[in-house]
Amino acid sequence: MKVLFINTPTRTGSPNAYPPMGCMYLAAYLRQNGHEAKIFDEAKDRRSFQSINDDIAEYQPDLIALSGIITAYRYVIEISLAIKQRSPSIPIVVGGHITNDNYDRLLQHSTCDYCIIGYGELKLHALVEHLEGKRSIDIPMLAYRKDGKPFLNPGELFFNNLDDCPFPAYDLIDMDYYSKSNTNFTTVTAEDRELTQYLKITGKPAPTKGKFPISGSRGCTDKCLFCIHELPAYKGFHAHSIEYIIRMIKHLYDNYNVGIFYIGEDLFLTTTKQVQQLVTEMNEKFPDAYFTCSSRADFITRERIEILKNSNCFSLCYGYESGSASILQILKKRTTPEQNINAYKLIQGSGISPSVAFMVGVPGETINTINETISTIREANISIGGIFYATPYPGSLLFRQCVEKGMIPDIHQYLLDVSDRDASKMSINMTRYPDFVVRMMYIMVQNAFTSTPRNSLIKGWIVPCLYYLTGKFDFLFRNKKH
Repeated sequence: MKVLFINTPTRTGSPNAYPPMGCMYLAAYLRQNGHEAKIFDEAKDRRSFQSINDDIAEYQPDLIALSGIITAYRYVIEISLAIKQRSPSIPIVVGGHITNDNYDRLLQHSTCDYCIIGYGELKLHALVEHLEGKRSIDIPMLAYRKDGKPFLNPGELFFNNLDDCPFPAYDLIDMDYYSKSNTNFTTVTAEDRELTQYLKITGKPAPTKGKFPISGSRGCTDKCLFCIHELPAYKGFHAHSIEYIIRMIKHLYDNYNVGIFYIGEDLFLTTTKQVQQLVTEMNEKFPDAYFTCSSRADFITRERIEILKNSNCFSLCYGYESGSASILQILKKRTTPEQNINAYKLIQGSGISPSVAFMVGVPGETINTINETISTIREANISIGGIFYATPYPGSLLFRQCVEKGMIPDIHQYLLDVSDRDASKMSINMTRYPDFVVRMMYIMVQNAFTSTPRNSLIKGWIVPCLYYLTGKFDFLFRNKKH
């Protein structure tokens, strides 16, 4: 069977710089099982629907697979309508994070025929076999219309061993574009500041090869309020063996001139043995390669940092989220402010660049909890970090809470509104304060970073003054309910 994957734009403002890993993994698994696959990378190419349809007519696939995250909701609806209008007989399946807690709306508002929830390799292959008449439609976590209504098969289907998954289909995308995208080692850019800082501190030579991400794991050890890993379809933590990771690195190093590797998803490093094995293998086989890893604050220990210090690991990422113990508890992070601070200091003291992310506007957020976050930023001497507004997305417990509380009265309209928008813009206010106060909270956290310029009249003077006055009159907002 011929399967066409269409990678949808994360946001339509500019072409994506991150490769379509989901489509690449799915395509590789189908090809391993004797099927043909092709990828239309519209996240990069941003073509018109007419141009896409022209190429569909030329390729004549037996199945079209749309992949996207929730900010592609509007795009998926629109492109599915355009495809069905011209090619009504070709079945369409939608997968990716966009289907989490959302398959019923996709089946209602788009022209897709199927939705796959969770990790897709085995489920998509089973769907292909169903369409070939080789098996029933009783495929775990497959949604479709049954008796005119959305229906979801129960169960789960995934690899027993993640290493059984083939390498992504690198040959189906523009590897030259993605391995060189935004690479600049002569000036400090948002994408390369951690590596630039690391090279400056260590005096190591700038890499001459390109960069590319590696999916070192899937899932997580925890179930945070805002995350999809709370869903049964993403249950558990699955990590590739270091042997598998090294083989993948060698493949990219030898065949695509890649020497900078972004390893991991939300979480990768979890044990000292894993850290030691990775560093030993990287130092021995790729001494001129650089890499990043991701972890959790409570997994970042002095022993593990000492091991990483003797490697070319230039950045270690973790979700800081908040410096308030009460907010971390609300978020179900299972970490403490002290762990956040300690992790940052350990990383920074090693010469590795810490990369942390903060969340503002969590239910229960107050002037006091923001001030606690600001205090920990100053105590840890954090120079820069990513800041995002707490945003309820389908698949998270936070989303379901907002729906139950009536804060999202029309889910379809809400998802249209958050389409093409990231969490650096506020989509919904879940606090007791008016919107302008939450926006001031964002600015105050940003101002706490040591690298933030103070020469802005609004952000440097007016907002802090207004924020201070808001704290003095905080009692005025205490009766606001959500």
